[in-house]
Amino acid sequence: MREYWQWALALAVMVPLLGADQPGDTKKADVYPYAINQWHTTEPGENANYNHRKRLIGRGLAVYQNHCAGCHGVKGDGLGPASDRLQVKPRDFTKGVFKFRSTRQLQLPMEIDLYRVISKGLPGVSMPGFPLMVETDKLAVIQYMKTLVPNWDEQAKQRQVVYVPQAPQDMKSTERIMRGRVVYLGMQCGRCHGMDGAGTGASIGVVEDEALGSILPRNFTRGRFRGGDSSEDIYRTFHTGLGGAMPQFDDNVILYTNQQTVAAQADYMEQGEQAKLAPYLAQFPKNSAEIFKLDDAAKRALIVRHSWDLVAYVKSLTLHPKATAPFVAAPADDNGQSGEDDEY
Repeated sequence: MREYWQWALALAVMVPLLGADQPGDTKKADVYPYAINQWHTTEPGENANYNHRKRLIGRGLAVYQNHCAGCHGVKGDGLGPASDRLQVKPRDFTKGVFKFRSTRQLQLPMEIDLYRVISKGLPGVSMPGFPLMVETDKLAVIQYMKTLVPNWDEQAKQRQVVYVPQAPQDMKSTERIMRGRVVYLGMQCGRCHGMDGAGTGASIGVVEDEALGSILPRNFTRGRFRGGDSSEDIYRTFHTGLGGAMPQFDDNVILYTNQQTVAAQADYMEQGEQAKLAPYLAQFPKNSAEIFKLDDAAKRALIVRHSWDLVAYVKSLTLHPKATAPFVAAPADDNGQSGEDDEY
């Protein structure tokens, strides 16, 4: 009998709790801190067809209006009330062009890419990071942002993630950095970023893109990489590109750095640099024909080695910061500013 009353008492306590947190229960007190209290998007009695994504979108709307609409605009078009005062204009989500992705060129980002930007922000521009934002709020606002991009669900099916291996242990070694300089020359990175990584001698001083506007190539020596500062982050940026700001360097472009392509850059090198690079240049194929004869495994190994070499060299440039070299053809804004902070 005693066990019966204990069981009955426990049941009496549990019954009111069962279903108290059901999605469609509009009587439950809402502890969400924002003013908009419209998380539940289903009508009463529709619990069986409850859609968790719709609930997240409702919550994401509140987060977006509180934290994002001031710059990115209510419609996500980048025309928020604060946008006029910003040198680097906020992203227009409705165009579906995102610079910082783990996917291939011109594809939508993965949700984790949006999460990374929301959490860490973008150094050098007015996009702050929200590392202390409640995790569910981050997930919710990402779901809402996706509704601002036309045909997100259809386009998302085409996404291909670019694989990024773990960085090798010798990223700071002289040999890898010097080989990276060879790759930098062979891929003609100096055309945009200058022979010193700070724009000196660059033949392209600004990149024009319909969706992104006028963008200056990155001054690598400043050590600000909006896509992330780790070796893996920089590797990913080379292989994915940055929307219309920087092209995606596919495997063939990275693979075909050879002694012949570097020799073509001799006129742009510093005095004595060829002799300094000679022992490292000897580790590269002599020409494209020699690369063509390699089997697939050897080609793959070269692609990976060249990629990490280039990352090591670019990271080494941050040890000696330089002012961005002037480029006479670079357009000035209304205040006479060169737009240096609007770098990709």
